Amino acid sequence: MKKVNGFTLIEMMIVLALVGILATIAVPSFRSTIQNNRITTQANALIAAFNIARSEAIKRGVSVTVCSSGPTSFTACNNNTNWTNGWIVIDSNANVIRQWGALSGGSTVTTTANLVTYRGTGLKSVPTTSPTTFALTIPDCVGDQVRTISLSATGRPTTARTACP
Repeated sequence: MKKVNGFTLIEMMIVLALVGILATIAVPSFRSTIQNNRITTQANALIAAFNIARSEAIKRGVSVTVCSSGPTSFTACNNNTNWTNGWIVIDSNANVIRQWGALSGGSTVTTTANLVTYRGTGLKSVPTTSPTTFALTIPDCVGDQVRTISLSATGRPTTARTACP
């Protein structure tokens, strides 16, 4: 009698059942990882905008502004506090240095600032007295998935993980 190598139908069904159980356990934690990575990436993009504006202000010796923009135009400031649709870095002659589009995945930005301006010295000029904060939040926020970006009076950005609202 010749021995046949391969899988039986019962063995295949058991493997598929185990894969299904493991996938059911892994998917929720994988979703959380994706959300954490998405909000971190979006916070890093906003921090990059502040760093670019600051360095361009120093390099050019003129005021450079980061402001909310989009979704229809990325060539001018919206002069509102809705940064969710994107933001731009512009110089004192209204030349666009860099632009960012709307946040993906339904993320939102909460702030009271409609713009941040850096003087040619690299110091923040608007607003000058207190730290400016931006809170980036994702839908279905759980735990400490909010990223809060604070700009000191000198204009240096720092980020922190904070609790969901």
